[in-house]
Amino acid sequence: MDDLTKTSIFFDRFEVDLARRRLLRDGEQVPLKSKSFDLLAAFAQNSGELLTKDKLFDLVWDGQIVEENNLSVHVAALRKALGEKRGDHRFIVTVPGKGYRFIGETTPGLDTELIVESHTVQRITIEEHEHVTDEPNEKETAQAALPSPRPAKGLRWLMAGFGVSAILVAAFFFWPAISGMQAGALNPLEGGRFTRLTNNGRVSLAALSPDGNRFAYVTRDRSQEALWVGDVSGGDQLLLRPESDTDHIDLAFSSDGSSIIFSAKGGPEAEPVVYRMPALGGPVEKLLTGAGHFTLSPDGSWVAFATTAKDPKKTLLVKAPLSGGDRVTIAELDGEVLRESVSWSSDGSRVAVAVGTGFESFSEIAFFSAEGGELNRLSKPEWQVIDQITWTEGDRGLFVTALDRTSWAAVPQLHLYHIDLKDGSATPVTNDLSTYGSVIDYSSSSNRLLTVERRQMNNVWVAPAGDLSAARAITNSSFGRYDGLWGLGWTPDEKLIYTTSDTRSTTIAQMNSDGTGQKLLTTPGSVDSALAVSPDGTFVTFHSRRSGRFNIWRMNIDGSDQRQLTFTDDAFQPFVSPDSAWIYYKHRSEGIGGMARIPANGGTPEILTNDGASWGRFSPDGKYIAAAFFQPDRTLFLYSADNHRLLRKFTVPPTATSFVGLGWMPDSRSIIYRDTEFGYWVQPIDGGEPQRLGSMPDELLYNFSWSNDGKFFAFVRGQDFRDVVLLSAAKE
Repeated sequence: MDDLTKTSIFFDRFEVDLARRRLLRDGEQVPLKSKSFDLLAAFAQNSGELLTKDKLFDLVWDGQIVEENNLSVHVAALRKALGEKRGDHRFIVTVPGKGYRFIGETTPGLDTELIVESHTVQRITIEEHEHVTDEPNEKETAQAALPSPRPAKGLRWLMAGFGVSAILVAAFFFWPAISGMQAGALNPLEGGRFTRLTNNGRVSLAALSPDGNRFAYVTRDRSQEALWVGDVSGGDQLLLRPESDTDHIDLAFSSDGSSIIFSAKGGPEAEPVVYRMPALGGPVEKLLTGAGHFTLSPDGSWVAFATTAKDPKKTLLVKAPLSGGDRVTIAELDGEVLRESVSWSSDGSRVAVAVGTGFESFSEIAFFSAEGGELNRLSKPEWQVIDQITWTEGDRGLFVTALDRTSWAAVPQLHLYHIDLKDGSATPVTNDLSTYGSVIDYSSSSNRLLTVERRQMNNVWVAPAGDLSAARAITNSSFGRYDGLWGLGWTPDEKLIYTTSDTRSTTIAQMNSDGTGQKLLTTPGSVDSALAVSPDGTFVTFHSRRSGRFNIWRMNIDGSDQRQLTFTDDAFQPFVSPDSAWIYYKHRSEGIGGMARIPANGGTPEILTNDGASWGRFSPDGKYIAAAFFQPDRTLFLYSADNHRLLRKFTVPPTATSFVGLGWMPDSRSIIYRDTEFGYWVQPIDGGEPQRLGSMPDELLYNFSWSNDGKFFAFVRGQDFRDVVLLSAAKE
């Protein structure tokens, strides 16, 4: 096997590092003799297959003459290393008279340390300034440098070095094969191959040059972002803009490939600005304000973008000259939303857009003439979300990253599709455990497509309240599976109720606090999530899409008597009153919605607020309700539990983008909420600055729950890897 293709294989809590010939458990090396490792590698690479003794001798001893008991000795050593107890063969099963079968659920993965090519550390100094300026007509300069490699923060397999230059094997074997096309479809990349261009796991944006030979990308480490450029064939990757707190929004090459056009803003209140800089580094020039996500005209002289009109019910498609001058409104939509995804056709005549009616609406692909006019819709198929759009060769089709309306699970799984403009038919290009989005960029001259692949997983951990650093994992999910992400709660007898999800459904399950005794309470196939356990421990409430739209359901603590309580278009995120008599939830029946409630045994719903409150939770003492508000600012709400009067608002850090994890400290004096980058924040209800919950791992954290007696803290810990990938034509 070529050095650049060596992989790691993951199963349960283990990693088989084939490159360095080592076994890791939770990142820590497990001692193994050489032949025992060879045996494990043979098992892991042939998971599920019956391996006869003769086959194993050939694989491990390569035809050498050895005694048969050598095999049993190494199998025994391997069982011990994997933590198998007598009679409890979770991974290696003996098939009497025949051989052995490895039954661990394996997930192959590329070795992110080995595959990095050695590179020359370069430094190109390009004048003096480092930060984007908001001053009109002011040019800024960027310092372009390749820093010395340093370990990335977080998990061990993120240690690719910050100045990584990497290109993987042409055919990476664990990624999906490109799907065959339907008759008449015009997919110029049918039968193509994927190549990963980065391996730092922290890419947020990327762009492909018009000739398909270079790519630019943005890495994000916490709130710090940096801009890079590299060659798709490998070699050094050049740092154009060092780490700063600049928030990059969109990225593109100029029509001749000589410049990089990017939009960014310097803070949560700043208006987005479009800039230009030389593709190999140089002065940064401010072009225009107000454009976040944008698309360039084929000649590179205009940008088009969606924006909100003065009337908030209307959205606009606008084009603006990069050289300065008046903006031109291409179209105005009333009552519909233009998604941020827009793409200018290569002949300059049309702009493709994604159109919807609001949150959770099915999105459509449509077209406007670049000169203005009526909206032309592509009638089929309907999508849950259209994320990114780009035209194919000759403007005969589209590539999109989209979420199928049937595919809403723990993490929305966006995939690549090809759209044939002759009949509107869509054919999947990817169908794996990854999700694709944030960018999609096609070069017709080279017939290459660039996008960002995201691989994610998470598990439930439990820690004693007095020592959160002593947490240990109690679930063992692999990539593409998510435990606890959409719900986590304790029963009175200290069992955990949690959600478990794959790419197609979310199910509610139960387990002991040590991870044993796992069993499903609801049936896979739908989306049952956002669970809450009643304070009296008799029932679980959750929202479900079994009836087509989200509604509130309840069931007994053992999973029996499952029944629907609400029958509206949008009812979700339930939580239970301290006396277990009422189920509160988020409604969206009027405008932005807010809090509502319904008797726990069913009845007539009661609307309480229309202030946008989400993810509500009662304080342990029953006096308060904490909730979140997203638009236009991220805010915590504090209500009186008695009369539902809003008592106080708290501003949260800009990185607190999701309130799925929202709750209380056991003493009812502070609200705790999650941050996408900094763990958990604790906000005192009497005011003051929020403080970080200490002793937590420096990784992605999600949902959480305190045990009823306050002695244990359960939380969800995740891994999230995002890298640039290139899809090339099969003939390359």
